[in-house]
Amino acid sequence: MNVAQALSEKLRVPLVEAHVVPFHPTRAFPGAIFPPATARLGGWANRLSHVLTRQVMWQMFRSADTRARREVLGLSPAPWSGPRPLRPRPTLHGISPAVLPRPADWDVAQHLTGYWFLPQEAWTPPPALEAFLNSGPPPYPSGSGA
Repeated sequence: MNVAQALSEKLRVPLVEAHVVPFHPTRAFPGAIFPPATARLGGWANRLSHVLTRQVMWQMFRSADTRARREVLGLSPAPWSGPRPLRPRPTLHGISPAVLPRPADWDVAQHLTGYWFLPQEAWTPPPALEAFLNSGPPPYPSGSGA
């Protein structure tokens, strides 16, 4: 998300976030990196866990984001707390509402779209790739668990 945010700023185009796990704060359940037992603490803890999840992820990539913003895009660094939009940003969550009902406290910009699947088209590798794959033993023996 951070690279997309920086490019959105540089190109002055809108940004739509997309996630395959719920990434918007809610009181309904804990953030993706927190144990489900966090929910026992109540809605305040669930909401806080989402804020902390975003911060953990932001801090892991902040130095790389700052460098890319300065050296590649000519932008100033994002704040220490991370880039935040001034108003709710449209966000697509690739989750089925039949599996995870839409939290009542999400703003109107949050959308549960259902799962995203790639088309199941028949694919055959190009002849050169197929020849390479068939030219020697597999990198890991069958059943090695690698």
